[in-house]
Amino acid sequence: MTHILHISDFHLTGTGTSIWGADVKRNFNYALSRIEKIRDDIDAIFITGDLSNDGSIESYEYIDSAFRRIGIPTYYCPGNHDNLENMDTVFSHGYIASHFVVPIANWKFIILNSVVQDPEESGRNKARGWLSSTSLVQLEDAINSDSKRTAIVLHHPPIEPGGWLNRKLLDNRESFNRIIRKYKQVKLVLFGHTHYYQQIRQDGVLYVSASSVGFAFDKDLPKFEIAQGKESFNYVSLDDDKILVRNVLIK
Repeated sequence: MTHILHISDFHLTGTGTSIWGADVKRNFNYALSRIEKIRDDIDAIFITGDLSNDGSIESYEYIDSAFRRIGIPTYYCPGNHDNLENMDTVFSHGYIASHFVVPIANWKFIILNSVVQDPEESGRNKARGWLSSTSLVQLEDAINSDSKRTAIVLHHPPIEPGGWLNRKLLDNRESFNRIIRKYKQVKLVLFGHTHYYQQIRQDGVLYVSASSVGFAFDKDLPKFEIAQGKESFNYVSLDDDKILVRNVLIK
């Protein structure tokens, strides 16, 4: 059986600033402590975006150093708060990597970039996501390249999580879902951005969101109210017949 961690939305800053009243650096370190206790059972870690809140070099260097110490192969996709240029500067020479296709045992993981730059604000990204036509073609080609069981990793939700969280979506999710539902080998989609842990099965595909490590939300709470104590990551077990997801609170 293959075991991976699905972890998301650290929202670290270069200066260690709290976000939404949450000590995100402390929460990140809590998560690392939990991971270190189970690392011998983990084959890989996937981070679904918003590693940084300010996109700073310093925040990415701190993250890279932390995962280097843990020593588990770690892969990421960017989120809307991330600075893609600074991520590439740090991670291209560091421990964390971003490959388009990551083979693990009898599975393959396809990592997508759903971030869209905001044309009205230089250096900022839109909150909602989009996959370019090129990305969609590449996605379908990668799925269709073999019959391996397939998981897809991206930041923005390709389904509606419910409640006020429906504002935080992949805008062209219909195009994305139309592709993946054509192929029976696609079994799992991992995403972040909602700061809310959830599993939804649709048309034979399991969609799983990771709660934020930095600060959690809940679709049933008022908009942007922090769900105290719900910061967590997902422990995912994969074999030929089933997918098991266990949500792990960081403290």
